[in-house]
Amino acid sequence: MDYQIGVYNIYWMRDLFDKDGNPKTSGEEKLRSEWIAEIILAMDPDFLGIVEGPNTLVSQTKTASAQLELWTQEFLPGSNYKGVHGFPSPGQQELCAIYKADRLKVLFTPETEAGKRFDEPFLMDTTDRLIKEQYKHYRPPLELSILDTNDSFISRVIVAHTKSKGIFDKVDFARYEQLSKRDRLRLFAECMHIRERVDAYLEKGEQTMVMGDINDGFELDFYENKFSKSAVELLMGDP
Repeated sequence: MDYQIGVYNIYWMRDLFDKDGNPKTSGEEKLRSEWIAEIILAMDPDFLGIVEGPNTLVSQTKTASAQLELWTQEFLPGSNYKGVHGFPSPGQQELCAIYKADRLKVLFTPETEAGKRFDEPFLMDTTDRLIKEQYKHYRPPLELSILDTNDSFISRVIVAHTKSKGIFDKVDFARYEQLSKRDRLRLFAECMHIRERVDAYLEKGEQTMVMGDINDGFELDFYENKFSKSAVELLMGDP
């Protein structure tokens, strides 16, 4: 059976909900939700990874998946989408997904072994000096397992939104250079960590998809050329 798989950076989707997690149904937010719904209808995905989704609180009193389900009921009436989310991030742009419950089952299946979890600090050698330094994902990548309705495994999915390299504070040139280098190495570390997980899945013979917003490309800035590698290439398995 074929499935439609997609990913969508909805850009500050949390703004489309009120403080109680209900979809806003008036004003500019309603219009924007209607535009987004048109795009999703055109895509007609069985599974849609979402970047910059609605907030999940640590207390779980408000979750991205519950808000997504309310949103689809309001703006995609008649659809059978369910939501899924993972570890909450310290920011306000969550990783989550929706899927057609009559076509698929999607489970949050994170690695729980100490030192490998996406929601804990990890060590990575980003400069090829045989020195591992500590990093942490700003937004823990979302690890999912996609099954068919008979519980047969289809694929692993990792939805990622790696940290932006943008520097938005006013700083002098020396500080700008320091922050640029730091952010580039952090981006390398996050993508290397995700690639380690992909390799572990592939070694088990499990199909794996990585999707999301990597905040990087090929030859986009000075520091990529300085380090002679890009985060995207590291994610693809090219050291």
